[in-house]
Amino acid sequence: MGFERFGIKLSLPFNFAADWESEVLAPYAAFCEEAYLPVHGVHTARPATHGLTEPEYLRRVDSLHEAAAEKGVRLCFVANQVPGPGEAAALLGQVGRLHGRYPDATYTIRSLDLAARLRHAHPALRVGPSTLSMVDGVIPALYWRRSVAPVTITVAREINRRPAILAALKRLGFRVKLVAQGNCIPWCPVQPEHMRRIADADDLGASGVKVPVRGLGSGRPSRRRQRTSRGWRPRPARSRAAAAIGPGTRGSRRSGR
Repeated sequence: MGFERFGIKLSLPFNFAADWESEVLAPYAAFCEEAYLPVHGVHTARPATHGLTEPEYLRRVDSLHEAAAEKGVRLCFVANQVPGPGEAAALLGQVGRLHGRYPDATYTIRSLDLAARLRHAHPALRVGPSTLSMVDGVIPALYWRRSVAPVTITVAREINRRPAILAALKRLGFRVKLVAQGNCIPWCPVQPEHMRRIADADDLGASGVKVPVRGLGSGRPSRRRQRTSRGWRPRPARSRAAAAIGPGTRGSRRSGR
């Protein structure tokens, strides 16, 4: 292909298509280092698990892992969201289970705090930053080294064409990964709307509002969604103190405001 002359290897996105191994992996395996895919149950659209339940997801990943291992290609699980408190705890558990199931896999994590917590819980875990982690120079790279000690860093796209910065990162001993094409399809006409929805999803996830996402959290509908559902009725608001006082008292009226 040409780029192999420069020691460049590919990281191929896995989209859960039934023919992905034959149509994508097989032709490019000689130039491919890893296939990347999302952890299950993320609240954003990047990358997507297409509505698979966790058992369905694991069965499909088992098949991918077997086919990739035969060709010397490893898996890389991606968590690009900004996790809220509940989601962070769920991701910690989920990555731990994936690490036990696929011990040779690597992990690309957007949040430095989450990555550090994962590395502390699983010292053998190979984890590094996402392109959304904004590692755009030596200083942020050193922050990641101190907290996570990654071997490979995925740099911010803003420095893809800044060879002096890329060379400085390599001199620090990092393997450098670039996202050459961030769009799902070239010249995507709906990219601005996609990016806006991703940002909205990140804000929602960080807010702590429970959303019905399979694989993470309780799966119970949020209060906001309940209020917009047909037939929803508010539950009477009575605190324990008001219940002890009894109905018709000042305490019960205050608790119901």
